[in-house]
Amino acid sequence: MRRILNRKRVIKAFAVNLVLVCLISIMLAPMAYAAETVDVTLTVQQVFTTDGLSSPPGDTFTYRLTPITTNAPMPLNNDSEYYVFTISGSGEVQIGLSFRASGIYSYELRCVSDERTDYTIDRRVYTIEVHVIDNSEVLLIYLNGENKVADLLFRHSYRTPNVPPVTPNPPPGTPWIPPVTINPTPVTPSPPPDIPNPSPSVPAPPSDIPNTSPGDPTPPPGKPDLPSDKPSLPPDAPASSSGGRGGYAPKTGDDSNPALWITLIAVSGVLLILLFWTALRLMWKRRWRS
Repeated sequence: MRRILNRKRVIKAFAVNLVLVCLISIMLAPMAYAAETVDVTLTVQQVFTTDGLSSPPGDTFTYRLTPITTNAPMPLNNDSEYYVFTISGSGEVQIGLSFRASGIYSYELRCVSDERTDYTIDRRVYTIEVHVIDNSEVLLIYLNGENKVADLLFRHSYRTPNVPPVTPNPPPGTPWIPPVTINPTPVTPSPPPDIPNPSPSVPAPPSDIPNTSPGDPTPPPGKPDLPSDKPSLPPDAPASSSGGRGGYAPKTGDDSNPALWITLIAVSGVLLILLFWTALRLMWKRRWRS
C-alpha cells in the first residue's frame, strides 16, 4: 500500500515539474538564439538642393544612429553607445546590422550637424524597429515616433545670402572722400502758358474787287449790262429760308394745274365704283329670277 502511495506522489511531482518546464520555455522563447545570423541593411538617403546662384561652402552633414533596445547590435561590431557617419551632397549610405538572436530591436536616427547660416537642415527623427523571428526579419520605420514611412530620407537646402557690394579700397596716397548721398528733388513741370486760340479769320476782299455774289445783279464797272435769264422778283416779295422770296417759284415750263388732275382722277374713281355696283345688282337680280 505504501508503494502505491509513493508512486502516486512521484507521478504528481513529475507532472508538476513538466508543467513548470513548459511555462518557462514559453516565457523564454523570444530570448532564444536564432539558428543563423540575420543580416539587415539600412539605407539612409540625403537630398541637398541650392538656389543655383552660388556654390555653397559645404554640403556634408553628420548623422547619428543610437540604439534604444539594450544589447542591440551595432554596425561593424561597434560596442559604442551610438554610430556616427556622414553624407556629402545628394547621396546615400548603407548601414549593415547582424542579428544572432530573435527579438525586437529599436534604433533612433537623426541629423546632428550644427546650425549653419543660410542653410535649412532637416531635423526629423526616425525610429527604426527590426523584428527578428525564425531567421527572418521585419523592418518598420516610424517618423517622429508616429507615422510609418518607407524610407530614411533627409532633405537639406542652401540659399545664397543677400551680400551688399564691396567698395574697393583706393590706392595708397589717395585722399579719402566720403560718399555723398544725393536725394534728387522731384521737379514738377510748370504748365504751359495760356495761348489764345486764334480763330480762323477770312481776309477781307480788296475794295477794288466788286461783289459778284449770285444775288447781286449789278455788273462790275466797265462791263455792259447783259440780259439775265432769271425772272425779276417783285420788290415786296418776302424772303424765304431757301434764299429766295417767299411764295415765289421759278417757272419750269409746265402750265398744268395739279389740283385739276387730282379732281378728275377722284371723279373717275367714283364713277367706276358706281358702274361696278350697278352691274353686280343686275347680275344678282337675273340669278334670283331664274
